[in-house]
Amino acid sequence: MRKWLRRLFATMAIVAIAFVAIVWIGSERVLRRSYVDVAVAAPTLVGSAESGKHWAAILGCTDCHDATLHGNVIDDESFLLGTLVAPNLTVKRKGYTDAGLARMIRFGIRSDGTGVQLMPSSAFYHVDDQTIADIIAFVRSAPDAERTLPLATNGPLTRWNLLTGEWKLAPDAIDRKAARLGDAPHTDALDRGHYLATVACGECHGLEQKGDPAGGVPNLAVAKVYTAEEFTNLMRTGNAKGGRQISQMMSSVAKRRFAAFTDDEITSLKNYLDSRAP
Repeated sequence: MRKWLRRLFATMAIVAIAFVAIVWIGSERVLRRSYVDVAVAAPTLVGSAESGKHWAAILGCTDCHDATLHGNVIDDESFLLGTLVAPNLTVKRKGYTDAGLARMIRFGIRSDGTGVQLMPSSAFYHVDDQTIADIIAFVRSAPDAERTLPLATNGPLTRWNLLTGEWKLAPDAIDRKAARLGDAPHTDALDRGHYLATVACGECHGLEQKGDPAGGVPNLAVAKVYTAEEFTNLMRTGNAKGGRQISQMMSSVAKRRFAAFTDDEITSLKNYLDSRAP
């Protein structure tokens, strides 16, 4: 009986080790996948660092990478997920040409051709050329500084989800054949609002702003129940209509990112959300 149990436990141990090895090797192949064939030209427009700072706030660059762009630890408390680190861009930028930075922003592809995780490039893909040039100018202008950051790691749940395709690297989450919204004129108020909703809100609410109600992410048709003043207050402070509680994520994003919207940008966004079909 004891010999049988020992054999059973030995077999289970071998199977467990084999499973872990398969998940680790398979997920490593995903993480090391090359996207060097995706070519993006450097912006031909002159960038404004001041405008780039504005857009970096709205799009969340200074949220993840810190206001100084010196990097940030986003999550280091989960064994299952691992340690998520947004790197110091004042260090990383030295290894990128302007074309490389444009490719990183639009497609989430590093200078070595591998893809990043969790960068919302599916929304950034639609950012116009001027904004790309402005953000690059802002990244180039930030003062150098060293910041000690832990190494990024991938926990077992992250590796499993990458292996099974449940989670995708940024380059795989983009329809590269889709027309880029930023390439179309968006000076008209409604077009401008559509553009803002896509690049700023698309990360959470989807590129069509329909959200995921089952997952607690509302369709942005909800904006129609807000007055212009209430909507501005939501964008600036994260406080919902009538003092209603909203997700901590939205409240935090509004304070850290959307508070940077100008009055005209908020008006354009509101008018577009009011005009769209649910």
